[in-house]
Order: sequence, then C-alpha cells, then structure tokens
Amino acid sequence: MMPLRAMDHQARLRWFAREVLPHESDMRKWLAGRIRGLTSCDLDEVVQEAYARIWSADIDAIGNARAYLEIVEREGSFSKFLWSVVDGKPRKNRPKTLKGVPAKTPESDALSKKLAKAGFKFVGSTICYAFMQASGMVDDHVAGCHRCKE
Repeated sequence: MMPLRAMDHQARLRWFAREVLPHESDMRKWLAGRIRGLTSCDLDEVVQEAYARIWSADIDAIGNARAYLEIVEREGSFSKFLWSVVDGKPRKNRPKTLKGVPAKTPESDALSKKLAKAGFKFVGSTICYAFMQASGMVDDHVAGCHRCKE
C-alpha cells in the first residue's frame, strides 16, 4: 500500500511536470531578470523563502501525522476509517478504455472531505482516488486487461 505522503509527492511531481517544466525557459528568463538587481540581503531573503516553501511540505507531514494518530485513537483503526468510504469492500469498475478511468469519484470526494475535516493537508479528491487505486480500495482495470479479475 502506497502511503499518503508518497501520493502527495507523486501529485506534486505530476503538477510540476505539467505546469512548470513546459514554461521553464520563460521562468529562467524571469528569474534571471529578478535576481540581477538583488543585493546579497535580498538574495538571502529569496533563499529563505525558497527553503520555507520546501520545508512547508514537512510541516504538513507533521500535521498529517498528528491527524493520523487522532483518528487511530478515536476510531481504533486508520484502515477502518479509510475503508468506511467504500463500505469495507473494493469498488470494481470496468471501464472499456483508459480514458474511461476517472480522476476522482464521489467516494474519493468523500474521503478527501473526511481527511481534511480530520486535519490532513494536501488530500484532494484526485490524490485520494490515486491512493484508493494503489491500496486496492478501487479496482479500475480496463475490461479485457490480463490483470482484470471478473
């Protein structure tokens, strides 16, 4: 089972690849123009801001760990908490093509809301659906796939 933290990183990498990399040359030009006029004090400020953004993910992870512990204490099991969204049984979808595999579902919306209400950060519906696929809560094998178990 892939941990939520890994799903978080995976989602951030996908976003980076989709949104940032195609515009990298524009960003380099913008950054070069912005840095050119900075003093060493200004540059230190920019570096500190960059580190703050990098470490904010770790701060989110600490908050997520606390939320996890609270759920375990309250519910008795984090697994039960997660599986309650699909009534304890894996959802078997049989899309005809890969395009038929959704990015999110009402169940992943519900899980996202439950996790956010519990105090988790960066747990959107798409991330939750990817987690549900990875953990076996959802079986989206395309009909006819050799891994598809009817």
